[in-house]
Amino acid sequence: MKSESTFQNLSVSRRIESLQARFSNAAAGEQSHAELGALIAEEKRIWQERLQSHNQRITPIQRKYCFWLTFLANERNLALHIKFISRLHQRLSALKNQQRIIEIKVFPHNTIFSYSASKKQINLKVHEALIGMSDQALDQFVALLFKPNKAELSRLMRAQYFDPKLEAVRSYFEQATVPQTGLNQPEGKWFNLEEIFDEVNRNYFAGKLEKPALHWSARPNKVRMGTYHFKQDSVMINRALDETKTPRFVISYILYHELLHKKLGVQMKNGRSRAHNAKFRKLEKQFGKWQEAEAYIAGLKVKKLKKR
Repeated sequence: MKSESTFQNLSVSRRIESLQARFSNAAAGEQSHAELGALIAEEKRIWQERLQSHNQRITPIQRKYCFWLTFLANERNLALHIKFISRLHQRLSALKNQQRIIEIKVFPHNTIFSYSASKKQINLKVHEALIGMSDQALDQFVALLFKPNKAELSRLMRAQYFDPKLEAVRSYFEQATVPQTGLNQPEGKWFNLEEIFDEVNRNYFAGKLEKPALHWSARPNKVRMGTYHFKQDSVMINRALDETKTPRFVISYILYHELLHKKLGVQMKNGRSRAHNAKFRKLEKQFGKWQEAEAYIAGLKVKKLKKR
């Protein structure tokens, strides 16, 4: 395995290949999740700086790599990724007379999956969105993989990819790129989001949560008070709240809500994805004035914007 200093000198394609090898080692119990997590966190930091500072110079593969790192920087997502490789590898290894080398690469590929095999090796590429596949679906996948007619296999994988149960991860990788303009403008007319982040981070995350990019929405809106964008690791707060009459704790509560999405990542249970599950709601209610904040949001009236 390449040293960390050597890794930093690799091209993006080589970095992806190196990480894929490390994931396989982790799935086999030969590399710790903590070591991988530290490497991914540092890579994420480096590439997000490039993405935000040199947006026009970032190639499509570099951008996809950055989004992938952001996804895997969450401990739960990383564990799910590695577990998927292990589950699939175990099933392939259990096949009758199977002695070939098995190489599994999970990444937000341009295709749902691809497969090739020789007498010595099996090469399998699977889209990252499929890491939430159920054990039953994986069993079907492996059973159909070596059949001459691939039509049924293709139908299965397309059905899995577009299954609503896997929507959270799929939508994450399919969502449109958030415009970079304004990503580093946390100061509103009346409130500074960085100052509020520091307070929320200190009070509810022991000051250990890495700061995302913070910005106000381009225009006020009536529906969405805040959004956490996984790809950009950024939080957007509704500009309608940047008013003198808005209680500071309301903005703090909304920011806390979005930061919970960052902390918890994509939650999967029995193959199902849920953004606001029981754990999320329990943590959300740990905010000191959550009921008052919810009441204020429910009664918020946004001024109609004049048509230009």
